[in-house]
Amino acid sequence: MTAQAELDKDFIKLDRKMKCGELPYCAKKALKQSDIVVIKDPSTCKCPVSKRYPSGTGVMTLRLEYDGRIYGVVNVTVPVNFITDKEEHDLFKEIAEDIGFALHDIEVEEKRKKAIEELWESEERYRAIFDRSIYCVFVYDFESKFIDANKAALDLFGYGKEEISSVTFSSLLEGDDLLRATKITEEIRKNGFQKKPSVFRVKKKDGNYVWLETEGSLIYKEGKPYAVQGIGKDITRDRALEEQREKARKEAEFYADLLAHDLGNINQVTLGYLYLLENAKDEKTRKKNINNILRSITKSSKLTESIKILKIIKSTETGKFNIKKSIKRSAEKIKDYFDRDIEINIDAEGEFYVIANEFLDRVFFNVLENSVEHTFYDPVIIDIRIEEKNGFCNVHIRDYGLGISSEKRKDILRNLETLSKRTGMGLYLAKKILERFGGNFDIKTMEKGVEIIVSLPTIDKNSGTHAQFMEDNS
Repeated sequence: MTAQAELDKDFIKLDRKMKCGELPYCAKKALKQSDIVVIKDPSTCKCPVSKRYPSGTGVMTLRLEYDGRIYGVVNVTVPVNFITDKEEHDLFKEIAEDIGFALHDIEVEEKRKKAIEELWESEERYRAIFDRSIYCVFVYDFESKFIDANKAALDLFGYGKEEISSVTFSSLLEGDDLLRATKITEEIRKNGFQKKPSVFRVKKKDGNYVWLETEGSLIYKEGKPYAVQGIGKDITRDRALEEQREKARKEAEFYADLLAHDLGNINQVTLGYLYLLENAKDEKTRKKNINNILRSITKSSKLTESIKILKIIKSTETGKFNIKKSIKRSAEKIKDYFDRDIEINIDAEGEFYVIANEFLDRVFFNVLENSVEHTFYDPVIIDIRIEEKNGFCNVHIRDYGLGISSEKRKDILRNLETLSKRTGMGLYLAKKILERFGGNFDIKTMEKGVEIIVSLPTIDKNSGTHAQFMEDNS
């Protein structure tokens, strides 16, 4: 930026150079720093107007800026005796700040006037866009009351055109969103626009919610701030997909951690059995280690199957299921799975039916497997008792193994997902399957061993619900 002060041809020469980007030394330096550039001998600058400076004077140059924007430089001559005087510097800085602010104010005012002119010149075009836009367009005042809204907005929010004057921020927003919208309105009122889009959870007239991404700008009337125009895009579907993707990502990470833990344990155990097999001195010991290796391989296969169950369990069909027979099947599988002396006693009179499917067998298998693995002597004794109480079928599975402390019990029940990354997915899988059936499990500490209670909603054994499940579930 340049300003003439009757310096005739010398100034014109300087002006031309500056417009071509050829700045004198003092201006170049001033644009690169916020402090004053002091030159005691102007003749060293090779500036076209330096010869016009009075004898015995130096030059002070300072850039003009406001709110981070640079508008140019200001240059004054000062007697050399005062050129380093602090008061002179402070006065010069104050003048430069005032000029910078004034230039900023002029720029803002020009932009504002231009915006007003363009708004009124394009009123008809604006109205067409307003009415026909597929996006929500709405206007509200500084008291958060709506003045107008297009059809897209009215349809999304569920209000009629005649109701728009009764709609306020508090009709649509709740909690932190309401406070944030008020702050954004103040930002728009101050700056004339919204710096970045915002996302709100909007309550419709019928009580349902949608997600809206919005941005706003100031509307002027007769040269004064009048209201805010907002433009919103319905991102409810995008938001749901994003949440699904995030959930899937977290699940994938969780499954990867589980696999890493369980496969690591299986591989370590298998290597141990291989070493024992290699050093076995008799056929009985070799056979025992071979069986253990085969069981480790089976366990690895079950691990892959567990991940598959976790992925599909929510979409599986359920129906009338015989819980007693499910327990018996699981008990037989456990006995075949372990090369140990296992005694499982089932105390249950009659038949018990719940809403479930074949994955319930996996719940009991995992619980029984946990009991066997934490009992370090034979015979492994497990007592199972079934009872119906308050609409639930409760299966009490008691072992006499290592047991757990009260603190460990609380940790398992509160933080099973986190804990399973360290202990494996057996109980975590059981929990997820039971949740699909509307059930749950609890852990009871005992003086010796532990008791796990599996609870599932009961169903009348004469019920025909989901008849595709055969009554015996064989």
